[in-house]
Amino acid sequence: MSETAVTERQHLLKGFAFAFLAVILWSGNFVVARALHGKIPPVSLSFFRWLVATVVLFPIAYNNVKKEWKDLVPHARYLSLTALAGVTVFNTFIYIAGKYTTATNMALIGTTAAPVFVFLISALFLRQKLSLYQYAGISLCLAGILALLSKGNLDQLRHFRFTTVYLWVLASALSFAFYTLLVRK
Repeated sequence: MSETAVTERQHLLKGFAFAFLAVILWSGNFVVARALHGKIPPVSLSFFRWLVATVVLFPIAYNNVKKEWKDLVPHARYLSLTALAGVTVFNTFIYIAGKYTTATNMALIGTTAAPVFVFLISALFLRQKLSLYQYAGISLCLAGILALLSKGNLDQLRHFRFTTVYLWVLASALSFAFYTLLVRK
């Protein structure tokens, strides 16, 4: 096997490993939110989660942040808005939802709704034309949400009640959609 092929294979394996790690971390976030719903208030949970992350990542990131500080300062408002949407609001809202619903509902409904919101915001406010594939993706996401809510039994949709918990989950997904669009910039 050539050296280039080995390097490409290593990059591919590393990519899969990081993708798997992301899934584990995201899933763990929802499980922890649900497990701690009666023990730690949602705002405190969000605060302490990011405090721990900051303490752990600070030594790793310090030299790079110090080196690039002059480039970061002019964008402080933008970066703060991005952090507010993708870190503070998203996590706090999902932790509030965790008081009332399962980790599965939080994860699957929230993460399925977020791409739909990204496409809708892009089309409505950014005047982005959606492709046929994107419309198909939106339809698939919405069908998935309906399947989750109905638990595979469409008859259950007649008895479905849209409660406050779904507003919290959807608000967290909307916040993450704004974060996604801000990060794109």
